[in-house]
Amino acid sequence: MNPPGASTLAGGVAHILAWGIALWLAFWPGLYQGVSATAVSAVPYEADRPSTGPPPLDAAAISKLPGDGPEPVRFSATLIQENGFWVLGLLAIPIVLTGLGLISATMRQPGRAAGSRYPWRLVGWAAALPLLGFCIVAIFSVGLFYLPVALLTLASVALRSRPKAEGASPPE
Repeated sequence: MNPPGASTLAGGVAHILAWGIALWLAFWPGLYQGVSATAVSAVPYEADRPSTGPPPLDAAAISKLPGDGPEPVRFSATLIQENGFWVLGLLAIPIVLTGLGLISATMRQPGRAAGSRYPWRLVGWAAALPLLGFCIVAIFSVGLFYLPVALLTLASVALRSRPKAEGASPPE
C-alpha cells in the first residue's frame, strides 16, 4: 500500500478539523454568554404629586439606591440551545464539502488512469470553492472558524498527485 500523498493528507486534516469545529460550535456552552439583572427603582413613584422635579430622598429610598439591588445573573448557552437543532444542517455543510474533497484527493492518487482522475479533480474544485464562499459569507459568525478548513481543502485540490517517471531525476 502506498502512503497517502500530500493532497490526501491535506484533505484528511481538513475533514477531521471540520468535524472538530462543528462539534465544538454545536456543544460548547460558552458560545453565547450574557448577563441579566432586574431593574430596581431608587425612588418610589407618587402618582398624585405634581411633577416639579425629583422628589426628596427619604431613608427608605436611600436604602434602595443602585448597588443594593439584585446581583446580576450570568448565563451561557450552546449554539443548539440558542438557535435550535436546525443549525446542525448548517454545520454539516463544511463536513460534507470536505468529505467530497477528501474523496476527490483519494481518487486522484497515482496508479489510477489519468482519464479517471480528471473528473475527481473537478469534484474537488466543486467542493473547495463553495466552502470558501461559505467562509466569506459567514465570516462574521462561523466562517472565520472554517477558514483554515477551506484553505486546506483548496490546497488538497490544488496539489497534484503525479506518478513518478521511471529513471527521472527529481526536479532541482
